[in-house]
Amino acid sequence: MTKPLEGKTSIITGASSGIGLAIAQAFAEAGSDVVIVARGAAKLHEVAQALRAHGGKVTDVVADLTKDDDIARVFAAVEHLDVLVNNAGASIRARTENVTPAQWRSVIDLNVTAAFLCAQAAYRKMLEQGGGRIINVGSVSSRVSRRHSVAYTTSKFALDGMTRAMALDGRSHGIAVSILNPGNTDSAMRDLGGPGGGGGQGRADAGGASGAGGVADGDLAAGYQHAGCDDFAADDAVFGAWLGGLCRHALLHPPTAPAGEEIHPAPAGAEVA
Repeated sequence: MTKPLEGKTSIITGASSGIGLAIAQAFAEAGSDVVIVARGAAKLHEVAQALRAHGGKVTDVVADLTKDDDIARVFAAVEHLDVLVNNAGASIRARTENVTPAQWRSVIDLNVTAAFLCAQAAYRKMLEQGGGRIINVGSVSSRVSRRHSVAYTTSKFALDGMTRAMALDGRSHGIAVSILNPGNTDSAMRDLGGPGGGGGQGRADAGGASGAGGVADGDLAAGYQHAGCDDFAADDAVFGAWLGGLCRHALLHPPTAPAGEEIHPAPAGAEVA
């Protein structure tokens, strides 16, 4: 039986642990050629070797995505790109009055600027190809704020807006731009063996509500529970999705509108279960 992502090439950032690692494994199992990206060389190489041992077709690229040259190098590693998963992110927990300029920039530079530049690089490739999928990993914090998370919450609201704007621009070119908004995630729960394994100290979402898979409010989701959402958003039948909390809004085919009219994505309050 043909695997759903057979013959496709995907880039996944922040892929050495947590949600990114879970998505990388899910995509590899679904047949995609996977390019995994992270800053830490040792951990990334370890993940790549483990994925290959499980039959995955994996290339690992060590990169600091706050550096323009590193972003260019990541996207030069592939001739054709079907899916980008923009997962790399950072968070700080500090009272508003205590956030330093350096702390603010460290979050915004990675969560917003680097995310945009990666998405833009993917978008340019996809324009030439005639289509593709960009999946941004946001946070339920773009819906419900938490105390002492001003930089992180700001960055995730920005990422949500960026997703909506790029989705409009890409729609007529066959480029679907989606966002996954997970809640609290225990990134140490995921290894290459499945639920309950010990994983690395990777990105755990800073949101304050449940993420996916029937996780109750206040509980932690495991990274693998989000990976199915990305499989869904990467499917050719899905033309844009906002996934998060316990709700899902999806547009299952490119929309059409009367001449002279523009179709806008559903507002935040229009999500449906």
